[in-house]
Formats: sequence, C-alpha cells, structure tokens
Amino acid sequence: MTAWLAKHRDALLMVAGFVALEVLLSSMVTANHTFGNVRWYFAVVGEMKTHGGPFGVWTPYPPLFGTTLYALGSITHTWQSFLLSWEVLNASLLLGAVAMIWRISEVQGRERSALAVLGFLLVNATTRGAMTSGFFFDQLDYLPILLMLGALYFVQKERPVAVGVLCALGFATKLFPVLVFPVALVAFDMRRRLSLAIAFVATCALVFVPWLVFAPSVIRSSLAFTASRDLWETVWTYPRVSFPPIPSPSILSTPCEAEGAPHRALLGAFGAITLMFCVYRQWRSKLELARALLSMLLTLLIFAKGVSCYFVLWLFGAIFLTYTPRRAFAICALFVVIANVELIGSPEPFVSTYWIAIFARHGLFAWLLVDTLRTQRNRGTSAAIPIN
Repeated sequence: MTAWLAKHRDALLMVAGFVALEVLLSSMVTANHTFGNVRWYFAVVGEMKTHGGPFGVWTPYPPLFGTTLYALGSITHTWQSFLLSWEVLNASLLLGAVAMIWRISEVQGRERSALAVLGFLLVNATTRGAMTSGFFFDQLDYLPILLMLGALYFVQKERPVAVGVLCALGFATKLFPVLVFPVALVAFDMRRRLSLAIAFVATCALVFVPWLVFAPSVIRSSLAFTASRDLWETVWTYPRVSFPPIPSPSILSTPCEAEGAPHRALLGAFGAITLMFCVYRQWRSKLELARALLSMLLTLLIFAKGVSCYFVLWLFGAIFLTYTPRRAFAICALFVVIANVELIGSPEPFVSTYWIAIFARHGLFAWLLVDTLRTQRNRGTSAAIPIN
C-alpha cells in the first residue's frame, strides 16, 4: 500500500488539490452556469442568418471566429439545440487540447505525460467558479488554444507547413496563437522557415481575401472596434475599474465607425518579444520551445490592452509543458483562484477585491516570466534535445 501511494503520490495530490479548489471556490463565489456569452453568440448567429451570413455581420474578433459560430448555428435552429451543439464542440476542443498536451509531452521525452494530462484536465474542469472553464466555459477560446498547441506540436515534429497553417488559422480566430510563429522561426533552419512563411501567408490569404473582396466593411469594423476599446482589467487602468464593452448583436450588421488606435502597450509587448528572441536564440530544444511560448504569452498579457479573467487559460498548456505536473497544477490553480477573487460580488465587483486580484495576477505573470527566463539561462543548452 505504501509503495502504491508513493507511486501515485503526485496524481493523488492533484486530485486532492482539485477537490480543495472546488470547495474554496464554492465558499468564495456563486458558480456561473448561465452560458451567458453563448447566449450572445446565439444572438449574433441570428443576426448573421438575417443579414447574409458572416459576410454581413462583424464581430470584435477576426473572421474565422464569426464563421465558426455561423457554422455551428447553421445546424441548429433553437437555443436548446445551439447550446447542446456548443457543449459538444466545447468538450471536443478541450479534449483535443488534452491530446496535444499528451503528444507534446511525449515528443519532449518527459516521463510524466499522463500526470501533465491529468493536471491540465483537472484545472480546466472546475465547476464552482464565477470564471467559467471546462464544461461550463462560455468562450470560444478552446479553439485557438487547440490551434496554438497543435502548432507547437508540429514545430517539434519539424512540420513547417502544418505550423504555418495552424498559426494562420489561430491568428484568424483570436490572434494569440500566432505567437507560435516566431517560436518556429527560431527553431527551424532557413529552408523550413521559407516553407513556414509561405504556408502562413497562403493560409491567411485564403481566409482574409474573401472578406477583403466581398465584405471589407466587416474587417474594417472589427479593426475599428478593437482599436477604439479602452483598456480593461489590467494594472494599467489603476485606479479606474474597467471591463470590456460588449456590443449589442443588433448593431453588428451596421459598419462600426469608431475611432482609436491600438494601445502602445501592445506595441511594447511585441517589442519585448522581439528583443527576447534576439537574446534567447538558443531556445531550440523541444522543452525550451514550450518555455519560449510561455514567455511570449506572459509578455503579451503583461503589456496587453486588456486581460479578461479567462485569458489565463491561454497559459495553462504551456505551463504544464514547462513545469513539473504538480507545480504546474499549483500555479494554474492559483490563477483560477485569483480570477475568481476578481469576480467576487459579480457583476459589480468590490473595488478592493478587484484590485487585489488584478495586481496579484500581474505579479504572478511577472514572476512566471522571470522564473522561465532564469531557468532557461541556468539550464543553457547542454541538456537540450535538438530539433534540427
């Protein structure tokens, strides 16, 4: 019995941690099982059906986001059937991300692939939080997360065309999966870089050209709305509490004429990313690729124009591919707790609780970034598994 407990200690600790997390969340907030954003998606699909499909309605996101919703809504006609289809799609995307964690861990040569998968699945399976995830997740972000992890997997398998296609599809869905592209540029030799670039540009052209030709106002409206959005849920707005605007579905068939420019902090984030890769070009092993992706995601979130509470889910895959499963679970569970601290008293959070969460989350971003860079510097490349 003692030997069995020792063998399965980490798995048991993570399961116990998950139970403790559920109990803690139950004592903090009211569980959100409303699928509120899915109801907004359903209304957007209704506007698309009335106004000529995804070419007639803009959304705050790139075109594949709306197209995915329209495809889902095309096979459903009632809220109940749309919700059921959403639940199936959402669960499938999460399981796809779990499969990518497994495959990437195997390619890395790690002996704890099953533990990484268990931890990642558990931390995404919380049911008692005000920030939704897992089965009750009401955002489409498991799709770009899956595309990002898939692109990272194909970087490790030295498949530049697949990487370029998935990066482009991710970019056309919710932007952040494109961060795998510079990871691949560093990892690949010149021939593979050329194949990567061609595949990325060609896929972007296939996705964006139809809108640029037949519905340029949809692209312009998405860009105008995004540029005009004020900062939200970040330390950069202190002391002003700010949440992202949610446009009414009824206005999405009318071109958006808002004016604004992307916040310069976003440009700073990409500048920092570029500098990072000039300094850390030795990030070429299979394990270090995940560290590189995690570092870039953290840099982006630190300087981003806005950081909705669920954005932390973008990090979880890279965290489990970088840290030991038990430590990764603890870090991700802490992110979940902080996100729910922000939402205490939702929809009108207490300002004191809100700022505790916002500063704690940014502090954890900064600590993780420093720890990841420090670990890479200390490791060097002596133990690296070369990709080329």
